[in-house]
Amino acid sequence: MHIQQTPDTVARSSGTIPQLSKQAVVLPPPKSAKKVETYSVVVTNLPAREILFALARDAKINIDIHGGIDGVVTLNAINQTLPQILDRISKQVEMRYELKDDLLVVMPDSPFLKSYKIDYVNMARDADGGISNTTQVGGSSTGTGGGGGANNSQLSIKNSSKNHFWDTLVKNITDILRETDKILPQGSSEVIVQQQKTGSKKGDAATADPDNAAIVEGEGSTVTRRSTFREAASVIPNPEAGIITVRATGKQHEKIQEFITQVMRSARRQVLIEATIAEVRLSSNYQQGINWSALAAGAKGFTLTQLGSAGLPATNTGNMFTLQYNNATSRLGNLSGAVSLLDSFGDVKVLSSPKLSVMNNQTAMLRVVDNLVYFTIKADTTTNQTTSTTTYTTTPITVPTGFTMSVTPQIN
Repeated sequence: MHIQQTPDTVARSSGTIPQLSKQAVVLPPPKSAKKVETYSVVVTNLPAREILFALARDAKINIDIHGGIDGVVTLNAINQTLPQILDRISKQVEMRYELKDDLLVVMPDSPFLKSYKIDYVNMARDADGGISNTTQVGGSSTGTGGGGGANNSQLSIKNSSKNHFWDTLVKNITDILRETDKILPQGSSEVIVQQQKTGSKKGDAATADPDNAAIVEGEGSTVTRRSTFREAASVIPNPEAGIITVRATGKQHEKIQEFITQVMRSARRQVLIEATIAEVRLSSNYQQGINWSALAAGAKGFTLTQLGSAGLPATNTGNMFTLQYNNATSRLGNLSGAVSLLDSFGDVKVLSSPKLSVMNNQTAMLRVVDNLVYFTIKADTTTNQTTSTTTYTTTPITVPTGFTMSVTPQIN
């Protein structure tokens, strides 16, 4: 038996398709940070070894102390972490430390090698530019047989920009390390601990040491400290790989790291320069020029500031001015709106819209020119007894017409 359903009896669903359900992302519960242990230490003229052992015992970590660690410490630390207390102790005692996992290693603050990553291109740039102006005014004769004089004036301005990043950086780091080149600190790697038998004579130990050695005797050992006069710090640059390796003490490495951080923060800054080069063919109503004040809309638009016009006569306006554009609502400024306003003074033709990305204190060149090509023809004729031969030499010459401008940004 077959049941056939007519189209009128087919069930039809009413309403629209429901929207897709969006399931909120369930974030994992935050992990509780491990509580940092703090310590309170109040000591006066206590040997550094005893403080270090006490800190390691309370912190329940292992400790290795070099034999050259010596000196006393006066400290008042309340609720400070272990690295903070160790940093304060290292400022009173010539020492440096390494804390890895549960092992504290304390050693003299002697020079050691450390590499710094310098992400900067290996290139030196020199930029030279100049502007010259020559004016000559001829004089007229005052009488019969009298000669006329002339008034000449010349003005020349030369600009020079040098950017030798790697050479300057190496020189600056060398100057920072100059103090460590004089003498190694006491308690450095030059400290020698000599073991000897209990009851040995003091004179025997003094005979075996040089004249410039200081001897401190204890039970079963003699500590000899020597002051070595030699170059302790050095700078090993590798510009191709972008690495500088420095041999210096721990305190000097802190100053070097701070210096490199500040230098790289300033050297990596960039500025985007966008310009629009427009040519305006003035109409008959504006033959005297463009009224730049008409382009300023309140605090926005172009502003023309003329320099030195206060002390000049009315017939001579200042020839030094600055043209600024300000638009607070746009990151780069609405240059297209300014160009459209220029159209009211005549026919505007946009020649170029260059964009430059310039590094801080690097000189870039903005060049908008039209290269015109012409040819010079030179004819050389050679004549012998019977015939003459003419040779033509054609030389193409390119002359750029336009303007070239150098831009050197300084970002504070």
